[in-house]
Amino acid sequence: MFSLDKIELHTIPMEEFELKWRFTEEEHNLLPKQHLSAIQPLNKDASESLGNHLFDTGLMGQYKLNKEHFSSISKFDLRTKSENDGRNWLDNLNVDSNENVFLFWDSYVSAITNWEIFKMYYEDFYYPVSDDLILTNKNVNWVLYFFHEEIVSFGLRK
Repeated sequence: MFSLDKIELHTIPMEEFELKWRFTEEEHNLLPKQHLSAIQPLNKDASESLGNHLFDTGLMGQYKLNKEHFSSISKFDLRTKSENDGRNWLDNLNVDSNENVFLFWDSYVSAITNWEIFKMYYEDFYYPVSDDLILTNKNVNWVLYFFHEEIVSFGLRK
């Protein structure tokens, strides 16, 4: 078993990433190579470990952040806002642009990228209705949860 500190050692090539089409096909979004290379898909073991950490520690409940683990939780409703409004809300979370973030879709699919790349392409990382997407950083001192019904929650850990 490995820790979150070493999880970035468990990447797979983009060609093996289940969601690569979101970033590599013209009918979705063909990212520039330098941006694509900043997305590092994780293998199944790393995805499972990341999910176990998020759920077994009690940070995540069923479709929500568990309040008892956070000093504050702010929410954003994507259903009533524009893509730019969403990006501005993400900007105001004050996460360092260069900070690596872990993206968790499920126990088989996860990745690492930096906050700036995530903000630039958040609508490609998160597909409403089909995705529940959870992000955090290496220290897990915050969690960002994109619920499939287009409600986003950002929690700062206690």
